[in-house]
Amino acid sequence: MKQIRSAVAAFIASWGMISDYTLPKAVIAPFRMQIPSKTVLFCFPFCGALAGVLALLPALLIGSFFNRFAGALVFTLAGALLLFFKDSGRGLALLVSYVGTRFSGSPPALAFQHCDNRLSEVLKNPVVMLMTGIFVIIVLGMLFALFYRGAGFWFIAVSAADAVVQARLCLEPDRNTKIPFIRIAKGGEKYLAVSSLILALIMMCVFPKVAALGAFVVLWVWFWRELPGINEFSSGLSSDWITLGGFWAAVLTLLCGMGML
Repeated sequence: MKQIRSAVAAFIASWGMISDYTLPKAVIAPFRMQIPSKTVLFCFPFCGALAGVLALLPALLIGSFFNRFAGALVFTLAGALLLFFKDSGRGLALLVSYVGTRFSGSPPALAFQHCDNRLSEVLKNPVVMLMTGIFVIIVLGMLFALFYRGAGFWFIAVSAADAVVQARLCLEPDRNTKIPFIRIAKGGEKYLAVSSLILALIMMCVFPKVAALGAFVVLWVWFWRELPGINEFSSGLSSDWITLGGFWAAVLTLLCGMGML
């Protein structure tokens, strides 16, 4: 029983770091306990996958009662809510703000530093608003196509990718305090590596190899190996950059899923 409580508590802690929306106090209260950082880290990928499952379930239910088109509409709404608003829209705001700043000629370092996480402020620029609208429509179209063509389960991988990358970046030090966002003993990142590898193997067994392998390569080469070591992050990360990394990983994994259509 204690192991079950510990596992649930680790999932709750992971979700609290992935999303701005915490679970109700009545749900959290029975599972208040000290959880080792390595356990929380191990749960990140599975917490993301579970969020993807929960977003997919209502669409599968509607699709079975009505038709695939209705299910696809519900899935598009549920998937977009999870993708865009689990972090109160900060991931979307940061991405379009970064891209807009880069297009204005700023180097990557300055673009990162001047990212705005307030969607209402970012959309005050007409060009950025247009760019954001086009991007959102493309993402919505991909979500609809994913479910309508029978590949909705790929969204589980999309949500898991977001969680994996955020967890990986949380191991890096904060720019201000110089302390990692998740403090863990040296070598503790192996717990995240193991759980990510387990999820990746499941993904490559269940889904077509072209999509699964593409997503795995993108996440490993860029987000795991390269991103934490770029010059812009040499003095540490901010929480916004972690949110941006997770959101961008989810979008790229969604793009990989188009290989199944």
